[in-house]
Amino acid sequence: FMKILVDGDSCARKNAIISIAKKHNIPVEIYCDVNHHIEDDYAVIHTVDQSRNSADLRIVNNVAKNDIVITNDIGLATIVLAREGIPMNNYGTVFTAHNINEHINRSYMLANARRKSRRNSVKIPKRKVQNKDSYKKSFNYQLKRAIARI
Repeated sequence: FMKILVDGDSCARKNAIISIAKKHNIPVEIYCDVNHHIEDDYAVIHTVDQSRNSADLRIVNNVAKNDIVITNDIGLATIVLAREGIPMNNYGTVFTAHNINEHINRSYMLANARRKSRRNSVKIPKRKVQNKDSYKKSFNYQLKRAIARI
């Protein structure tokens, strides 16, 4: 029995997730801290305290084999993989045992670049707005594909 767990604090695709899950009759659980007010008739909303990683820890405690977890947190994605879940980010990237190290390394390099840019006042470009539709289509496609695999 599969479910979709969402790291709701940073997820911009909640409506798309719920829409796709409804069509496939898959339960959705959204985890967010007390600073994020989310309401939905279909999804179960779990509110956690605002301490660091509270939502992540609740997701880890509730993820089961073949559950899909939507998160941009590479650390959480790694734990979900170890628990035999299917981690995805908001852009449609499905993390696997074959690509997780690449994403961990990229995350580490970007974090270092951000720290250096603060000291040197160098701007690091953000994702381009014109790619927004592309990311949305990719995410929807990958979520449907992950559901179909199970």
